[in-house]
Amino acid sequence: MTQNTTYFALPDSTTGIVWRNPLLALLLATFCTLTVTGNCLVVIAVCTKKYLRNPTGYLIISLAIADLIVGLVVMPLNSLFEMTNHVWLLELRSTLI
Repeated sequence: MTQNTTYFALPDSTTGIVWRNPLLALLLATFCTLTVTGNCLVVIAVCTKKYLRNPTGYLIISLAIADLIVGLVVMPLNSLFEMTNHVWLLELRSTLI
């Protein structure tokens, strides 16, 4: 099976990285933004509405904060990794390996 992937045809002269299509970057950034916005709205709703302040509401806040961290940290880093065609640019090395 062949993989049909569109690449942005300007490789970086110093690293030779081939960037993917800029529309994919826009789509991934939209997903990150929607994730953060939606989870912020959930936290605000539970904090401002008195009838939502119960154990179930606190569980929902806990899940929304976990998803907020994913939207702020994991998704942007993974988007960068995808945009560079699986080349890690940040040079953060693990000390465990």
